[in-house]
Amino acid sequence: NYTDLEVLMHICYEMVIKLHKKGGQTSGKTAGNIAGKPIYEHF
Repeated sequence: NYTDLEVLMHICYEMVIKLHKKGGQTSGKTAGNIAGKPIYEHF
């Protein structure tokens, strides 16, 4: 389902952006790596 995947990616991007604003770049990068791994495994 492409729609489900797009929703998951959108949620992950929003979480990364929120963490990026709160904790700074290091927290944002860590969150991006954690959120990015399961997404890229689907492809």
